[in-house]
Amino acid sequence: MKSLPEVLNENRSKFALVVPQLKDISKLLQISFGADNDELAKINYDDITQFANYIQQKLDNQQKLVAYGGYLEDRAMYHRSKLFRSGSEVRTVHLGVDIWAPIDTPVMAFYEGRVHSFGINDVHGDYGGVIVLEHELQDHTFYTLYGHLSHKSVQNKSKGQKIKIGETFAYIGIPSENGYWPPHLHVQIIRNLLKYELDFPGTCTPNSIDYFKKVCPDPSVILGL
Repeated sequence: MKSLPEVLNENRSKFALVVPQLKDISKLLQISFGADNDELAKINYDDITQFANYIQQKLDNQQKLVAYGGYLEDRAMYHRSKLFRSGSEVRTVHLGVDIWAPIDTPVMAFYEGRVHSFGINDVHGDYGGVIVLEHELQDHTFYTLYGHLSHKSVQNKSKGQKIKIGETFAYIGIPSENGYWPPHLHVQIIRNLLKYELDFPGTCTPNSIDYFKKVCPDPSVILGL
């Protein structure tokens, strides 16, 4: 039996856009928020305006539409919230891909599925509006998580609700609704929800990378990146 990453890669030509801006790869800018980016030392992550302005200035300078990146990136930004503490460690390694795009950008289903869970995780630094979809593809059942959504995104949703490929099912939220972050979409693939439902972690500790990268393979394949 082929692995989930293999199956996704084989079917990537069939997938729909997750946000409209992904249609033109030339208009995308990859930004690192890891230790290799010296510019981050100037950013106060608790100042959402400063944080958002940094991203926008990078886009403007390069004449790009949206920024993306972050899979398995070890990020200092997660020290800003108690949410990311795990015992004596901090969950600093990002398990998804972030798409830094404008408020109210529509979020579309890359593939058909159904709503597994949805809600609002309003703790500082959390997902804010969040939806988890369940998918089936070539004998694989897996999940995709979409975080930092608007509150309206989770309205009128129901468990088991069918979502068509290419269907708009959510929107990127404002900071007061998205967990207090600059506007962006967190996309994560999950092979096994373990004991979690809506609260599946979007980060892990450096010591648990080997385990979690198997549970959460790189979502770039479903984003066309």
